[in-house]
This record gives sequence, structure tokens and C-alpha cells, in this order.
Amino acid sequence: MREARLILTAPTPNQACFIAEWLEERLCTKFGGYTMTHGTGGWAAGPAHCYEPIRVYDVALDERDDEAANELIALAREMGRRAEQRCVYLRLPSGEVTMLDIPETSNARGSAGAPRMVA
Repeated sequence: MREARLILTAPTPNQACFIAEWLEERLCTKFGGYTMTHGTGGWAAGPAHCYEPIRVYDVALDERDDEAANELIALAREMGRRAEQRCVYLRLPSGEVTMLDIPETSNARGSAGAPRMVA
């Protein structure tokens, strides 16, 4: 078994918690469980730096199980769409890290809320 990781923006007060509940229910159903921790994510946006609260989901998967990895990718894309994110951080059980692009919707933002920006 190897650890896969999915990082998403934490739900904001304006965003229904059902989005996180939707993901957590599916992680339990499809993979037998998960561990979630809270954190802070940061990135450069031109000359400014952005910071926002995140949820980190760790899931144990067999690194040779391509079907499970593909299910996790599909789940990450759907979660990103529901949370109106432009991309989702995903580490596969192989150790490969990718930023999954999420097809843009009319409401898509860089994150689910307004990140704190520092110039």
C-alpha cells in the first residue's frame, strides 16, 4: 500500500459543507477510509502571494491498482468541479504529483473563497 493525497480548499461559510461530506462519503465507500487534516496553502500570483485554508485527504491505495488510481483522479476532478476550483493537487500512490486542471464553469474561481493576498 502507498499513500495518495488530495488537497482542496476548505469550504467557506458561504459554501455548503455538503461538498466536503460528498467527498468524504465516497472516499470511505470506494477506498475504505481516509485521514483528513487542516492546513494552509500558499502560492505565488504574480508579485503577490496568496494564502488560504485547505483540507488534506490521505488515502491508502495499492500502487499497482491502476483502476483505483483512475477512480481517485475522477473523484478529484468531480470534487474540484463541485468546489468551483480551477485545479486540484493530487499525489498518486506511485508518488507522482499532478495539478489536475478542472474544466472551467461559469462560476469557477481560483479557489472556493477569497484567498488572503500579501504583496
